[in-house]
Amino acid sequence: MNDERRLKPRYRIAVPIDVEGVRGVTRNLSINGVIFTIPAALEIGREVAFTVFMRAGNYRLLCRGRVIRQRLQPDGNYDTGVSIDTFTMQFEDDEAARSAPAAFASPTF
Repeated sequence: MNDERRLKPRYRIAVPIDVEGVRGVTRNLSINGVIFTIPAALEIGREVAFTVFMRAGNYRLLCRGRVIRQRLQPDGNYDTGVSIDTFTMQFEDDEAARSAPAAFASPTF
């Protein structure tokens, strides 16, 4: 039996992420959550602000969410799952449209 509870598809993508000053790399991303690897432990349930740096399109996602899970890996990094509760797209190449007009809200998973 498939125990998959996600409502939105996840996409395998490895791009830089910054979680409150700690740099890491994403493993997958959906509209309402992200899995990434970072070299720091985060408390389960903690609200965090983070930025996902998208390579195509010269933009970044400015996000807020909650730490859902975290697992220490053999290399000392942490495999971390975080909900995306709100996000804003910020464009790097267009000074006039630096930020999208409104933040988008999405359900948690």
